[in-house]
Amino acid sequence: MAENFTQHFLDQRIAHVEQVIQLDDKEFTEEIEISKSNFKCMGIIFRDCHFYGPFHVIDCDIKAGVKFYNCHFHHLAEFLELKSDMQIIDEMDSVILRFDNVTFEQDLLIKDCRFDRDIKFNKASFNGSVHWELVICHGSVSLNASTINSSMVIDNCQAGLGIYFYQIKSTGRIRFQGVIANLLSFKKSSIYKDIMFYGCEISDLTFSDSEIQENVELKLVSISSSLYVNHSSINGGFKVDLEDRGKVAELNSVIINSTIFNHPFVIEHNAEYPLKILKVKIKSISQS
Repeated sequence: MAENFTQHFLDQRIAHVEQVIQLDDKEFTEEIEISKSNFKCMGIIFRDCHFYGPFHVIDCDIKAGVKFYNCHFHHLAEFLELKSDMQIIDEMDSVILRFDNVTFEQDLLIKDCRFDRDIKFNKASFNGSVHWELVICHGSVSLNASTINSSMVIDNCQAGLGIYFYQIKSTGRIRFQGVIANLLSFKKSSIYKDIMFYGCEISDLTFSDSEIQENVELKLVSISSSLYVNHSSINGGFKVDLEDRGKVAELNSVIINSTIFNHPFVIEHNAEYPLKILKVKIKSISQS
């Protein structure tokens, strides 16, 4: 039977220095806040825990990281103004925020964070909205085998080693705005609503072995290497608009291979500005 755990008892556990604290099979029935006033340990692992009130991690150095395994958030979860200055010791320490088999019943907010290491979601269920804003991650951000049942917005975020969506099922709209990333990839995913990109700077944007039921729209998105669509099915429209309010985006190359488009693939630009695409490669494309 799960043990009821309060803010007071949590404060006592995470006040220890130079060790990672693990909390197993706990029920948090009240609002929980972790901040620089009580985060004195090297890191926290929550395993098989339920959070029934709002959960906040705010304004602190989370050092070795905060990690959740088989946990359930029944209320708001937010991670605000976080950083980690701890040096990476080995590959086991390469993840700063980890969510494995975690359910979010309400909203998830990650904002104003700066990390040198990875953020990973594996087998996560998002039933409320997801909003990431002003997050700088010098590692990678990955969502694997996860379900998005509401909207997801990634706003003015950076990922030095890329953003990866692998085996994702989404019934909510996904929007990227002002994102800077070396790679942004959708692979083996099923997306049932629109995917929108605005004002992003991406080296490679890829859709591979995926199905998108509604529209893909890129507006003022600079792609310095390739827009790559491979072995996928796009049932809505696919529109690339390179100009907005006098600004022009770069599109270096478009590569399409073995993909079905049920509506036209369109690249739009203002005639006043030259369209610069250095390479277009189309192989085995069909349109119904």
